[in-house]
Amino acid sequence: MEESGLCLACGLCCTGALHRGVEVKAEHVRLVRSLGLAVEDVGGAQGFRLPCSLFLGDRCTVYERRPPSCREFRCALLRKYADGRVDFETATALAREARSLIAQGAARPLAPRETDPEALLRAATLDVLLEKHFRE
Repeated sequence: MEESGLCLACGLCCTGALHRGVEVKAEHVRLVRSLGLAVEDVGGAQGFRLPCSLFLGDRCTVYERRPPSCREFRCALLRKYADGRVDFETATALAREARSLIAQGAARPLAPRETDPEALLRAATLDVLLEKHFRE
């Protein structure tokens, strides 16, 4: 299966689960704005914030015309898939697991003194899953 199949099945990089913003090179600002994204200061660089407003219904609505920064991004799981260290079924199962945890509220900021053990466990499980399989 082509790498884009995994990206389309996952989408975690668009949701803000992996990072809070996407840096945009100066020569791409006009293109990114033409797609309807607000380019602003994101961590000391020009970029747009996540979750991406063009990610709707669990899909990138401009996938074929997505910004160069998005096109060039390759999470750790995609790189593992590309070089054969993980198969498509395993990769998509990991993405489904992460998305399920996010849907259950694992990605929400926890209260400073969170006492709900299930919320704490979901948040910790998501963090370990993302760190082990998706982040650089």
